[in-house]
Amino acid sequence: MKIINRESLAERIHRGEGWRKAFLPVRIVLSVLYGLIMSLRRLLRGAGEGKSPKGEGTRVISVGNITVGGTGKTPCCITLAGALNNLGEKTVILTRGYGSRAEKAGSPVILSGDAEISSNEALMNEENIRAESRPGIEFAEQFGDEVALYRSRGIPVVIDPDRRRGITAAIEGFNPDYIILDDGYQNLSVRKDFDILLLDHSDPFGGGRLLPWGRLRESPNAVERADAVIFTRSSSESVPDVAREAVNNKRVYFSSHSYDGIIDREGKVIHPESMRGRTLAIFSGIAVPEQFENMVIGRIFEPEYSFRFSDHHRYSRKDIKMMTGTVGPGTAFLTTGKDWFKTVELFPDEFDIYMVRLRMKIEGMESLMSDIAKP
Repeated sequence: MKIINRESLAERIHRGEGWRKAFLPVRIVLSVLYGLIMSLRRLLRGAGEGKSPKGEGTRVISVGNITVGGTGKTPCCITLAGALNNLGEKTVILTRGYGSRAEKAGSPVILSGDAEISSNEALMNEENIRAESRPGIEFAEQFGDEVALYRSRGIPVVIDPDRRRGITAAIEGFNPDYIILDDGYQNLSVRKDFDILLLDHSDPFGGGRLLPWGRLRESPNAVERADAVIFTRSSSESVPDVAREAVNNKRVYFSSHSYDGIIDREGKVIHPESMRGRTLAIFSGIAVPEQFENMVIGRIFEPEYSFRFSDHHRYSRKDIKMMTGTVGPGTAFLTTGKDWFKTVELFPDEFDIYMVRLRMKIEGMESLMSDIAKP
């Protein structure tokens, strides 16, 4: 498989490839400063002492990590919301809408299939820009790629980088039983009823170095704040040695990302065997592209090309032209859910583009639901 790296210079420096190793001393110094700033921030704010409005019976469940991307926050939020909804609980996801116009709106943005809420509460009405029955490029740019995935599953969403304000909007707009706080582990300004920390089973602490030297957003000591730890992409139900002491006395769960089908432009499920004999190319704009590549190779067939873009990359027609110009005619493109929403309308008709849909399976889900529900 030929790797075609289109990541930003900043990400290549972070990976320390080739001549970019020369930046290592600077990264080490910045990492030390970053650690001091994070320690001071925790000291001033006080972990777990945040205050946030509460609705009658509403519980705030946080899902987050301590490394930069790649642990599966989005599929975890989808899985938890689905499980809670199956129990008859009204659930809303609160996210910042990273990189979207909604993130910069200055007020909460409420997205829901409820027409009354959409017309009276939302600053940006999703129905006005939805040309089809599913989110697309304009939707993802307006509200964010993760939000496109949440709304494609019918989950109500509130977008607001100010989490305290967002919680108020969620309570006033929905009076939910649960608010799932997407990427809320580092947020110390709100009161959370249950804090879930995701750790990658193969590398829980991202090499053990803080940003920008390594991938850690906080030191491993931050595990202390968690009410439960979920090891993602688990190859077994055993705690990795490097994390054994940190998660001691914590409620620990194991999860895996399972293949959930290939989806075409029309939303139809395509059997992997239909790909046999075709030239395949994959592309992704995620934190750890190797994980997506390995999943495609393991579940479908090995592609001839993999195009790696920066996390949350905003694709242009130039990007699509570069990819289609690199491969041969008739090549089929496969990508992640988040990237599919941002590119499906840009690909010319002569190239097929498919979404590789994933789902997270959490072992001991009933026990986790019981933990979450405890007052």
